[in-house]
Amino acid sequence: MTTLLRFQGQDPDDLFEPLGSNAPDPQDAGVLIHGQDARARYAPVALGAPIAFETRRVSKGRDWRDWFAAKGSVSLALAGVDGRWVGVGDAALTNQPTVTATVSFQIRSYGDWLFTGGNSHGAITISPPASGVWLPAGGVAGDYEVQFDVVHTGEGDVANGAPVWQDCSSSHGASLTLPTLSAANAYEREGELSVRTRIRLKTTQQVVSDSTCVLSAVTIGYA
Repeated sequence: MTTLLRFQGQDPDDLFEPLGSNAPDPQDAGVLIHGQDARARYAPVALGAPIAFETRRVSKGRDWRDWFAAKGSVSLALAGVDGRWVGVGDAALTNQPTVTATVSFQIRSYGDWLFTGGNSHGAITISPPASGVWLPAGGVAGDYEVQFDVVHTGEGDVANGAPVWQDCSSSHGASLTLPTLSAANAYEREGELSVRTRIRLKTTQQVVSDSTCVLSAVTIGYA
């Protein structure tokens, strides 16, 4: 729904970032748009960057440029991903032949993100939420790019499907794997992979999402 306001011929809906799930500016702007104060419609400028020009619309002594963030300038963490630790393990039973563990995180072309894991017994159920949405409402995956910055500690093999910016019209992931090993080893292996996931608009190269999670894998053999 557009507004009746125009700043240099542009609708403020095309200039300012929607509020979404962000906390609004603590002060009312004193301007109603479709029955709600503008602060309940647009993200505060503190969450992003101002637009390039003054609007000359002043609310309570502040130009709207100083109230609200420019559209596309707000970088949001992905809920369910940022700050998350996801672990997968394989503790051998007596006479179990092998141990292995793998855990991965994906940004998929369908517009969702996904954690998966497995060990020598097959797929492992990841504690909820195992998936969620990264693509903004109404967006097209091909308009975005993703990059993973990974830091590995301990043991295991690392795969990074997006060490540089990659088109989100294809799915990309990062994973940590403790390769298959005889279970009769009396040996514990452990590794962790920190995965920073950034997503940006291709047209402006503006980062719209920045989240970090940790993938962990452990295997324990028997004597």
